[in-house]
Amino acid sequence: MVATIARSASPANKDALEDRLNVYRKLKRIRLFEERLAVLFQEGKVYGTAHPCVGQEATAVGALIDLRKEDYVAGTHRSHGHCIAKGADLGRMMMELLGREDGYCGGKGGSMHIAALDLNMLGCNGIVAGGIPHVAGAAMAAQLRGEDRVGIGFLGDGAANQGLLYETLNLAAIWKIPLIVVCENNQYALSARYHETQATPDIATKAAGFGMPSEVVDGMDVDAVRAAVGKAIARARRGDGPSFIECKTYRFLGHSLRNDRPKRAPEEIASWKARDPVAKNRALLADDHGLGSAAVDAIDAEESKAIEVAVKVAEAAADPTRDKLLAGIYCDDPYEQTPPPRSAADEKRQISYAQALNEALMAEMERDSSIIVFGEDVGEGGGVFGVTTGLQAKYGAARCRDTPISEQAITGLGVGLALGGARPVVEIQFMDIMTLAVDQLVNQAAKIRYMLGGKPTVPMVLRSPLGAGIRLAAQHSQSLEAWYMHVPGLTVVMPSTPYDAKGLLTSAIRSPNPIIFLEHKQLYFLSGPVPAEHYTLPIGKADVKREGKDVTVVATGAMVRKALQVARKLGREGISMEVVDPVTLSPLDIDTIIASVRKTGRLVVAHEACRFGGPGGEIVAAVVEHAFKDLKAPPQRVGAPFTPVPYNQALELAYIPDEEQIAAAVQATLR
Repeated sequence: MVATIARSASPANKDALEDRLNVYRKLKRIRLFEERLAVLFQEGKVYGTAHPCVGQEATAVGALIDLRKEDYVAGTHRSHGHCIAKGADLGRMMMELLGREDGYCGGKGGSMHIAALDLNMLGCNGIVAGGIPHVAGAAMAAQLRGEDRVGIGFLGDGAANQGLLYETLNLAAIWKIPLIVVCENNQYALSARYHETQATPDIATKAAGFGMPSEVVDGMDVDAVRAAVGKAIARARRGDGPSFIECKTYRFLGHSLRNDRPKRAPEEIASWKARDPVAKNRALLADDHGLGSAAVDAIDAEESKAIEVAVKVAEAAADPTRDKLLAGIYCDDPYEQTPPPRSAADEKRQISYAQALNEALMAEMERDSSIIVFGEDVGEGGGVFGVTTGLQAKYGAARCRDTPISEQAITGLGVGLALGGARPVVEIQFMDIMTLAVDQLVNQAAKIRYMLGGKPTVPMVLRSPLGAGIRLAAQHSQSLEAWYMHVPGLTVVMPSTPYDAKGLLTSAIRSPNPIIFLEHKQLYFLSGPVPAEHYTLPIGKADVKREGKDVTVVATGAMVRKALQVARKLGREGISMEVVDPVTLSPLDIDTIIASVRKTGRLVVAHEACRFGGPGGEIVAAVVEHAFKDLKAPPQRVGAPFTPVPYNQALELAYIPDEEQIAAAVQATLR
């Protein structure tokens, strides 16, 4: 049921005048900041673009004025007001908008990605609705720790058309996450009018469908917003779950400082400006408290001076130097090697690849209570390939959770959990389906640390099976690892043996970086020696699986086993083949590969991804760049044909690279 809330009085337990003065100061500060920003943009000192919130100040102040410092906030691309209302430093904000090194994000985020992590302002987002699962995840992390924190996520009416929002609302409602979503319905997306893009008069009616309180308030009335959000905060702190509040508001300016669309009728603008929250609250100071114009003018002057001081500080601040370009992409990984014993008993202990992964998860969840595993059917069902079997029985449904089929939301929630201090391990059932979560991986998990100046960490693992061979056809059989190798900020790991799987998953879970952990479906049920003890293996370090002197074969995933079989066969013919498993595809240990090629003088790369555009192209290019003079023959690539994976068994077998193709490529380098 959607309720419409009228304006209410300020809380009775506060001094009314002081409270009204505090509200007015914040409203005026935001207004002056945005107006000064527009001048700086016209002067060319703020570049790119910026999205002012002039007219919408009441939603920011009303929603955040009673929030605690430890509570989380996620903004939009129009979030200067949210940052200021949360208490952000004006000087550091101005420095960020001018691209200065001492800005909140080191000059790397700018207007759309500004954050104040010291205030738990998790960052603003250029992808509409992109930050909603982050604030939900951060609030959930606090919830799991038993902390009394809530999260508020802002979005605009345009973002109300994003499926990610509704996936997240559903999860928040199911798990009773202490989340408040505030929709600033300012009547327009970029230029599309609200009534042209929505099938319902109120966005809140959609949220009500998830069984949560959903209210419509006058977004120009700071007291109405404050009352509605206050009620939602109290509900969240009681453990009763999320709420949705739609604030009907208006932006007085265009979409951005670079784009003044849409063209609006003067009478429309005038009707909304008559409800200006800054002017309205100035009038309340006079009408309700008898404060004269001179006193309010003095407040205005103080706020204006504070803005000018911030501008001067920002203009005098230094730009980041060129050596900062590559800083802040990855965290330094404090890798602590815990090597396994190499006893005869360990060599005799044979378990499957899936069991090895399970052992790593079991031991890490025992070691670290902040680890939470979730995904579709990972609980009682143990996952499609049995990797999470027994986790829920041992650690409970709170730490091993089944999710709805909502790949965007569960990935985004993983990002938020990581930002909130947890260590999520997310399972996506098939790599093909990871494409539904690409935004949260590529635009969020990979970039957040860099955009926010190298400050936050995103210690998140996303596990997924890849590859063909079990007749699941085109949408459940792809090898798309090259997509993610291309994304700075992501680490891509692909173990080929049970031994590697256990040690690398342990290291991945402990890493402070977002890691895509790929498991080939054909390997799950293959067994190999794995020590019972817990151990780690280094991420970013290739492994020479077999030494040789005539030709180097770099193989990944399921191709490693095939390459080793070829090496044994050709060895009987007098050909000495060295097999190198990169293990980590990004960052790629090219040094180990080049050292091998310099020894053998020949290179073959084998992977199951399509040959065109696959990982082999990057490996060959790097070898040619660094060791061209050492090559005795042109490098060869073995990969799948440029076609979707077929269903027919014979066609699928023809699709998957085999031992004969690897052997033929090796022979080609020896001619």
